[in-house]
This record gives sequence, structure tokens and C-alpha cells, in this order.
Amino acid sequence: MMKRFLIACLLAIALMGSVHDGALANAAPPPAKLWFTFEDAAVPSAELEALQLVGCETERCEQPVFVQQYGVCDAEGCLLDPPPPPERSTLDCAGNRCLATIPFPYAEHEYFKLVAQFPDGVHTSAVINGLPSGDWDDWTSEQAWQVKVQAGALSLEKDAAFSSPNQDYKPFFSSFALTLVIELLVAGVGLWLWKQAERDTLVRRLVTVVFINLLTYPLVWLVFPALRQFQPRYLRTLSPYIVGALLVYAAALVWIYVSDKQKRRLPIILTLVSLPITAIFLVIVLVVAAYGNYAIAVPGLSASTAVLSAEVVAVVLEAILLFILNRKSLFVLQAAVLSLAMNLASFLVGQVVF
Repeated sequence: MMKRFLIACLLAIALMGSVHDGALANAAPPPAKLWFTFEDAAVPSAELEALQLVGCETERCEQPVFVQQYGVCDAEGCLLDPPPPPERSTLDCAGNRCLATIPFPYAEHEYFKLVAQFPDGVHTSAVINGLPSGDWDDWTSEQAWQVKVQAGALSLEKDAAFSSPNQDYKPFFSSFALTLVIELLVAGVGLWLWKQAERDTLVRRLVTVVFINLLTYPLVWLVFPALRQFQPRYLRTLSPYIVGALLVYAAALVWIYVSDKQKRRLPIILTLVSLPITAIFLVIVLVVAAYGNYAIAVPGLSASTAVLSAEVVAVVLEAILLFILNRKSLFVLQAAVLSLAMNLASFLVGQVVF
């Protein structure tokens, strides 16, 4: 029965993670994305007040045409009283990064320049050949630019090292496998050294580590990344449903382990039945929320804050569950130390591997 329970848990989490990309099949084409990362060597903390994306017909840009705007650009050098941008076209910024989305097949201009307003004045770039054309291939990849802020000017160059913020958490299953192996090794060593008189139950204790990771891993890899800057909006829509499903799973897990051995059959059966139902429900919600929805939620947590928050929550939750599910074998302090060691080891190894 415990093997069936473990298999059901693994299948449920696999279904939740694998449907991410497939939910967008057959939808309308995504908009082209232009990323701009600003660097100001003179004033690193300079705040970007406004940004205008201006289209040009030629390299000389005799007739500049407004495309998009972030903030209010009202100083000398800005394109004043600009017309509304194209439908479904957006430009938004967070920190030192901006994202412009241009819907297919908008292709009025292939040249562009940037007009950025900072507290010290307006900076303008040279004309760049970089707006997407009418060719389909221009919508199959993202363009990223490093923007260096200089005296009265902006210098743009392609950012070869750029990685889209919503791609940082892609290795879902490979990372889960690595996390599980590392945490099982650390937990095995800790339990072996601390509980020499109970080594015959070591495998049973390690099974609880697997069950606990099935709870904390989706939280770290699906919920917290959605709170970061520049994440797909549908992931934030899905996050409350994932949290609700994980709470149900946690309650079922505690119910099974706190019950007497003779009375565990009912909670195990109910949990086995509820897991696939919950997974199917989450898939339906994901498809509805993600289909054709390419909106990006720009405001959010920084990458370091999101990672730190996720790790703290994971350590606390795993410590609590380790103590509850092994309450006859571990003290509170031992569970806390074991949880911290497991998560620290998996995090450091993951940083090296990925």
C-alpha cells in the first residue's frame, strides 16, 4: 500500500510539472520580446523614470514614430504627446530591466531607438536595426540588449549571456531527481549516526523524506518562481491552487502517520484516490489559465529574494514534517538540523550542476 501511495504521489507531481509547455499548444503566436538591461557605471543606483521605444523607417530616422512607452517621459528630448501603442503591445520595467512585447504580425518599422529619462536628464540611443520584421522566424526567439548609460546617450549591444527570467527553473525533473538523491544521502547519514539503535527502521524513515520532498519541491519550483519579476501571469493564477493542493496532501500525509497502524488503511485509500483527482483539476486550471495567455507579470520579487524565501520555507516545513512523521525517533532540534543540512547540501550541489 505504501508503494502504491508513493507511485501515486510521483505521478501526480509529474502531471503537474509536465503540462507547463503543452498547455500553450495550438494557441495564437506569442508576441516578440525585446529585453533591455540598463547599466550606469557613473550612477549605479540611478532610477529609470521613463522609457520610450521609437520606431524608424531608415537608419537616419528622419520621421520617428512612437511605438511604446513606460512611465511619463516629459523632459526635453522625449517624444511628447505620443499616440497610443499598438494593441496588445506593452513596455514595462522593474529594477534595471525592461521588457517590450510586440504582437505578431506588427512590422511597420525594423529600426528603433530608445529614449530614456533619468533624474539627470534624457539619454537617447543611436538607431538600431532590431525590431521584428514580418517574418515568422523573428517571433521564435527573444532579443536581449545591454544598454549602457553614458553622458546624454545610450549605447546598445546584443546581450549574448542573457537568460529569460522565466527559464531559470526549467530543469524540473532532473533537478528533482538530484534534490532527492542528495537529501536522501544526507538524511541517511544523519539518521544512521543519531539513531544507531533504530537502524533497522532506516529505510522507513527515508521514505518519509521522499514524501516530504513531494510537498516542498513543487512549492519551491512552481509557486515561489511565479512571485519573481517578469514571470508568466498564468503561473501566478495557478499558484493558489497548487498551494491548496499541497495543503491537502500535507494534511493527508500527517493523518496517515499519526494514525495507528491498524487504522491507516482508510487515510491511505482516500489519499490515493484524491491525488489523481487533484492533479487532473490542476491540469484543467493550468490549461484554462495558460491557453493563449502570454501576459507577463513584471513587478515581483528579485531572484535572490525569491530563492532565499523559498529555501527558508522549505527548511521550516521539512523540519516540522520530519519531526511529526518521525516523532518517535527525532527530537525537534535534530529534525531542524537535519532539514537545514539536507536543503543546504541540495542547494549547493544544484548551484554547481545547473
